[in-house]
Amino acid sequence: MPEEQTWPRFELVTYTEPTGIPHGWDRDLITLGVPKRILGDYYKAVSRLELIEHPTLGPVVRFATLGRRGAMCLHPATGSIHQLTGARSGQEWFVNTTLAQFNDSVRAVINRFPFDRGVPSEAPTPDASAQWHTSNTDKGDDVSWITVGEELRELLRRIDPASVANPNGYWNTFVTDVEMGNYSAEDVLTFPEKGRLISRIVPRNGTKYRPTHEK
Repeated sequence: MPEEQTWPRFELVTYTEPTGIPHGWDRDLITLGVPKRILGDYYKAVSRLELIEHPTLGPVVRFATLGRRGAMCLHPATGSIHQLTGARSGQEWFVNTTLAQFNDSVRAVINRFPFDRGVPSEAPTPDASAQWHTSNTDKGDDVSWITVGEELRELLRRIDPASVANPNGYWNTFVTDVEMGNYSAEDVLTFPEKGRLISRIVPRNGTKYRPTHEK
């Protein structure tokens, strides 16, 4: 097990003017900021905003990478957040109605972690991962991942009903991954900092699974 472990916490990356994004399309990003990480390194906020042209959406502002090729973007025309499977091409999936709702959704997911243990995310000890190991009396195999998924989906629905309306959307796909057992505390806490959690996970039943987040 790696010596360094990072307990997931909600952190924002902020941007300052000028960003190089025209027409005030960066206003919400400057005002609200974006999550630095979600769980693992699949989603990473970028240090510099980028305006890209998508064949379906038109101009969008990229504020995070998703794996090797994907991107998380703000659609200036609507203010909505979209997942792109390719930064400049490929499929796009609706994520949230607004950036504020995206930030709130990420915060809710991180605050709900760990999904398979009773340790609160805001642990009182300086080393939260050590506290998790101390209290690790339950086994991840005993958790009802479907129940956890239902709880997460309801949390997300309360924040933004549209975020879980599409079964193939970003958040429903994330919840499906959780229901497969792909975000256990052990998986997240022992994940190498520079690696990608999603690329190494298999379901609890041992069947090889390629999460739909990784396209």
